[in-house]
Amino acid sequence: MVPTILTNDTQDPYFARIEVPGKPGKFKKVKKQVPDYIPEHDAVILAKMRSRAYKLDMCLFNFLGIRFGWSSVIGLLPA
Repeated sequence: MVPTILTNDTQDPYFARIEVPGKPGKFKKVKKQVPDYIPEHDAVILAKMRSRAYKLDMCLFNFLGIRFGWSSVIGLLPA
């Protein structure tokens, strides 16, 4: 049985929620995969950029359900 991927989860562009087989109503968070039609060299670069973007956008902490990353902390510093 192939797990169902929920595509309407617009809150997190880096992870997808899939349904756990054998446990109805339970979901598992997995990394979104690079499409197969992208060449190997470009897929490696895209994976690195996705990782860096996740760290900048959403990786630092969660406050009241809002995720903060390094870009929000850097934005607080005066220029």
